[in-house]
Amino acid sequence: MSGLMDDKEKTEISLGGVSFSYSKRRTYRRCEYVCGGFTGLHPSGKWSNWSPGRFSIPDEDDDFMPALKRAVKASWKWPKMEGGFYHVVMKDKLYLTCGNCQLICTPDKKERKMRFKLLTRSGVVVQNPDGSIEALSPEKANERIAMLPPNIRALYEDTSPAEESTKRT
Repeated sequence: MSGLMDDKEKTEISLGGVSFSYSKRRTYRRCEYVCGGFTGLHPSGKWSNWSPGRFSIPDEDDDFMPALKRAVKASWKWPKMEGGFYHVVMKDKLYLTCGNCQLICTPDKKERKMRFKLLTRSGVVVQNPDGSIEALSPEKANERIAMLPPNIRALYEDTSPAEESTKRT
């Protein structure tokens, strides 16, 4: 979801005289932004991780620090959720909401496809006023978000015309 692995460039290494290649990693800020709980809606809008954040995921690595700063500040105003942990650089608790790459990745291709299918059909997470989160169908989640007052909605997603134009499609 975060686009950590580049879909075009490869990294090649040699271990014990055996060569391996894998997708080149992009900035780890991608994982901080998504797995750190600040956003989680897939660009398709059809599924999400466990973050109620719906901020767009930038295409370019250089755009992640501004996006991360904006989303972190917004998250401080979300109702408090259960769990999380205090982090030295955070004003409040940090709620890790992803790690799906680790849950899905397995050498068995059939199992990996089944896990990916479960994830991508599991719905979209929204946050309730009491801080709890729940997964809804994409349509129900969009209805719920659309009913929020603009100032509350802006805490969860891009709402300005400039931000909307930079969203991935």
